[in-house]
Amino acid sequence: MNKYFLNPNLKIQSKTDKTLVTIADLKINKLVIEQVQTYFPTHGVLGEEESYNTDAEYLWVVDPIDGTSMYQAGIPTNVFAIALCKSGSPVISCVYSPYTKQLWLAEKGKSACNGVQIACSDKSFDPEKRILIGVCSEKSSKYNLHKVSEYLCDNLNANVVNLRSTIYMDMLVASGDLAANIAYTNHGYDCIGSHMIESAGGIATTINGENVNICGDNNGYLSSNGVVHDELLRVLKLFEN
Repeated sequence: MNKYFLNPNLKIQSKTDKTLVTIADLKINKLVIEQVQTYFPTHGVLGEEESYNTDAEYLWVVDPIDGTSMYQAGIPTNVFAIALCKSGSPVISCVYSPYTKQLWLAEKGKSACNGVQIACSDKSFDPEKRILIGVCSEKSSKYNLHKVSEYLCDNLNANVVNLRSTIYMDMLVASGDLAANIAYTNHGYDCIGSHMIESAGGIATTINGENVNICGDNNGYLSSNGVVHDELLRVLKLFEN
């Protein structure tokens, strides 16, 4: 990530779903596969750009760069993320920001950042105090997240943050900086942060309130400190396309 960040030779392509991919995404994804093949030959890799042995009991789910649009623009709100799943359930998850040198790790029901335990906040919607809500929106979303953002600001006294990286904003929820994070995404690798959220005492579901599947597709994504979760699910239903 550091090698190609702000590099004028960064090669950028547009995928079939109109999202971006760079040479850094491809090389990092391939590196993960090579390392898993070397150290855990019976395991598999489910990657955003490339996968290997996906029927394995132990599966490493990887998003080589979550927030590629920010990466290619030279904006450091993107992270590397990986989770080890056993039979579809996450056991360990890890997220890293090479810019801030922050390493988030979740295992055995606890979340930490650089070795210091973190936890979600207990903030709720309050007419006297603004809270921060992350929203990663796209036109293709089943729910009109632009209107959701407007509603949150006008009716629930929230400030909306869009850093264009679902997983990075999840880390801010797990650390207590954001009260919640809403995303249009349906890919499991974009939801790796859900394990960190739950280990930090929060809740992560689809936009319909269903369980998140890191190893498959999801109907949107919502993570929160748990306090504001039901209210956000209610608001989302108001703006279903």
